[in-house]
Amino acid sequence: MGIFFPNRLAGVEIDYGELRVVELKGRRSAPELLNWGRAPLPAEAVKDGFILQPQVVGEALEQFWKEKKIKSRNVIFGVSNQEVIVRFANFPPVPEEKLEKMIRYQARDFLPISLEHSIMDFAVTGTSGEGKDKLLEVLLVVAPKEMINNFLQAGNRAGLTVRDIHVISLSFIQLLPSLRLEGATALLSLNNGSSNLLITMGEMPRLARHLSSGLQEVAEHLPCSLEEVVEQAGAAPGEPFPEAFIDWAETLLGDIRSSIQYYQAQSGAAAVEQFILLGRGARINGFPGQLEEIFGLPVSFIDPLKLIKKAPNNIAGFVHESADYGVSFALARGGLGE
Repeated sequence: MGIFFPNRLAGVEIDYGELRVVELKGRRSAPELLNWGRAPLPAEAVKDGFILQPQVVGEALEQFWKEKKIKSRNVIFGVSNQEVIVRFANFPPVPEEKLEKMIRYQARDFLPISLEHSIMDFAVTGTSGEGKDKLLEVLLVVAPKEMINNFLQAGNRAGLTVRDIHVISLSFIQLLPSLRLEGATALLSLNNGSSNLLITMGEMPRLARHLSSGLQEVAEHLPCSLEEVVEQAGAAPGEPFPEAFIDWAETLLGDIRSSIQYYQAQSGAAAVEQFILLGRGARINGFPGQLEEIFGLPVSFIDPLKLIKKAPNNIAGFVHESADYGVSFALARGGLGE
């Protein structure tokens, strides 16, 4: 573990209006929570998942590290926007030494952008068919180099070592082992700037989507701050949403519906059996009920605290807002060794 994985590191989610951090130590199977928190960002620094002002974000990270006295300089960033492309594709089996070259050559058939100015990564997630019909199931991820460089610049400005940059929706895989899922599950993260959806079959990803609807849309319509959005929606359980909340929910629910329909149209896709929520928007009263009513599926929540072996004494502040840190926790956990 000490050779390839750091013993402690932080997961960083850079959202519209703020960044959220979780620092973990130890092993992925039994992590220790060391630190957590959030720091404000100017509205113009991050938009639609893009870091527009890496210098500003870097300065905010540097100040946060100082205030929280975080010892680890190793970080994993999460990224999600419309230019991060995730595709699932099938390739013929070849010897391992030829696999990367083949995938990079044939990937152009599955991706709607040029790879010249992009960074591509892939992972073999399984196989299908037998004998001559056997195929490799491969997950492809592509992102523009310029966008990734802005994340790296922000980390460098803060004096941090960026160990990796993960697609936010795919990072949810790090939350699944303890849930012991068997059927098809939709994991949904609701945050300030956008939302993210991952559909899994057991612990294997089957569809990953960036959804443009975020809580800032509600804040702009009411109008109020992002903090007041959660406070207003959570102040009176059982009461109807304000009109702005209804508009936001209808847009988001429409995106979720079309994503699930796309997934279930694929050959061999199993019906989604449940929703699991995380992110700041998971604390909005009434939204889980809308999910249950419209899709007829049970809705539950991920509590990062249940995945932690040891936590500091001042954990009370984390308990109330633990849903907000689901992405940061998943990013940090994914960087630890087994």
